[in-house]
Amino acid sequence: RYHPSRVLTLVYQPFALGTIALLTYYEARLNTRRRNLGGYTLFFISSLLVIV
Repeated sequence: RYHPSRVLTLVYQPFALGTIALLTYYEARLNTRRRNLGGYTLFFISSLLVIV
């Protein structure tokens, strides 16, 4: 059986890679303010989900 933290990593990894791929693809087209707001929002939500 997998340890819960290992399962979290395995589930999290594809989402992280997909998000990075999307952000690198659209980086030139998004303005910086939106990109920063989106990044901080994603970070905040993911931090809350890790706690819960």
